[in-house]
Amino acid sequence: MDLDGETNLKQKEIVVKKDSNPFELTDFLDFGFFIRAEPPNVDLNTFHGSFESYSHDDQSSVIYQNNILLRGSAIRNTDYIFGMVIYAGRLSKAVMNNGEKRKKVSTFEKVINGDIGTGWRFRIAGIG
Repeated sequence: MDLDGETNLKQKEIVVKKDSNPFELTDFLDFGFFIRAEPPNVDLNTFHGSFESYSHDDQSSVIYQNNILLRGSAIRNTDYIFGMVIYAGRLSKAVMNNGEKRKKVSTFEKVINGDIGTGWRFRIAGIG
């Protein structure tokens, strides 16, 4: 994904607990958790949210922009990951950021289209 215009690899960071230790698989199996996140928006460069445990306050953590992957991102040089979807479909930042596709039209095409339109107007008006 190169929404920022660059195709180089972007290094991401893992989400860590409040005590700065990384989460382990057993952490996910032992407690219930929820994500508290900002509402969906078009800003690709910011994200504010938290990963919170229902029962263990020490296993909560803050989620930043460098902890998330946008829709369409490819994961490389990684053995495995644990992840979850925060926004999906039309609410994802990548989709919300895509405006309407602009049609590329050359100056020559604009002139020809204008001439054709003018010709039809004269023909319909009975001139020519």
